Amino acid sequence: PYLAKFSGTYLRELPKEYSPAEMSYLYYFEKINNEDVTATLLDLIRRKYLILDTNGENINTKDPDFLIKLNATDLVKLLPHERHLINWFINDIGDGKEVSLKQIENYPKGNYEKAKKFDNDAKDFVRKAINQARKHNFFESQNKSKAYGLATIPLIFGFIVLLLQSAYNIDNFLALIISFGFAISMFIYISSIKKRSENGNEDYVRWKAFKKFLEDFGNMKDYPMPGIVVWEQYLVY
Repeated sequence: PYLAKFSGTYLRELPKEYSPAEMSYLYYFEKINNEDVTATLLDLIRRKYLILDTNGENINTKDPDFLIKLNATDLVKLLPHERHLINWFINDIGDGKEVSLKQIENYPKGNYEKAKKFDNDAKDFVRKAINQARKHNFFESQNKSKAYGLATIPLIFGFIVLLLQSAYNIDNFLALIISFGFAISMFIYISSIKKRSENGNEDYVRWKAFKKFLEDFGNMKDYPMPGIVVWEQYLVY
């Protein structure tokens, strides 16, 4: 990885104004996680596009049925995956104005068509989030020609073993399997190597410091959803 300019242990403020899903794509090497849906929902509540109504429930109830209400009709400034989440939850699962947590939870249960649609909507969220995150050029394409060149060494050795076996009738089956197996493993490994860009790595190091701040100075995982009013972006991330 590139050497980052930031070297601090903690970072109190948000490193960048990335949405939770964009940050996740950077942090977890191009992966969008299930938690990103919840984090995006909380972030939309924090930014007042949605309102969290406790629906008369105690905020510390183990399994509450809060209401998520649409608070803004102008969604132009939202990112594609954020607009998709509102449409998915409020319009498709809810009544166009609001939806409860239980409605979201129960929507895909016991109905194949609804389950299939829910799964497709989830995949669309991931696809849109990835497309948005790619615009930041968090990762760079690498020249792997030298690495692939090294990977051909066991391959060449395997062909030599094969020629010796046929020329001298020597049983080199085990050496042959090891050579080709090692070569294939190297090609697969090299093709999977990813590297963050210089800016991407700088952002990653800062997000890592922000994560350490949350872990060492907060107990965010124990706060219920309404805690978003107090803790805002800290609870989101």
